[in-house]
Amino acid sequence: MKMLALLAFAVGIIFFAIGGWQWYSLHHSERVALAKAKDLVKIPAKKTNELKEKNLEKKDFNKGDVIGLLEIPSLKKEIPIIEGTDLPQLEKGAGHYIGSALPGERGQVFIAGHRDTVFRGLGNLKKGGLIIIRMPYGTFKYKMVGSKIVKSDDRSIINLHAQNDTLVLATCYPFLFVGHAPDRYILYAEPTTSSN
Repeated sequence: MKMLALLAFAVGIIFFAIGGWQWYSLHHSERVALAKAKDLVKIPAKKTNELKEKNLEKKDFNKGDVIGLLEIPSLKKEIPIIEGTDLPQLEKGAGHYIGSALPGERGQVFIAGHRDTVFRGLGNLKKGGLIIIRMPYGTFKYKMVGSKIVKSDDRSIINLHAQNDTLVLATCYPFLFVGHAPDRYILYAEPTTSSN
């Protein structure tokens, strides 16, 4: 009996160590990506103009690149935006869905993130709440206009041919669900010229 208790204790310690390492690794990746995003959006105007002249400001992003910074002031969030929405990208920050518009382009900007890391608390953002996206080529402000819950396999929320400028943020739902959540929380925002 004593040996069984020691074995259970050892297994518990191993699982705790593995979980701790995964937590540290994930948060370290986010911190590194956030630092890169902050550096990226601090590019001086002269360099930004050079990027525009070369038409590189929106075209040269590769999967896995840090491409910008997403801020939600009322939630005190600064989140690196990574090109791509696969697991390796979502472990670093919020993922820009490849093929969707980039801020400043006409169409739907689609960004996904984990509910228990970068988009924790996203459900607390109220209608009219400000969302800021900083890119190397400019700053774009949006206000929340609504939200909805859809099934995890609902792809109708992604509209690569949208004519209107919209920002869509997506995360798993329910927020406090343990395991793979069956639904997605979809937040819709529109560009604003307000100086909030």
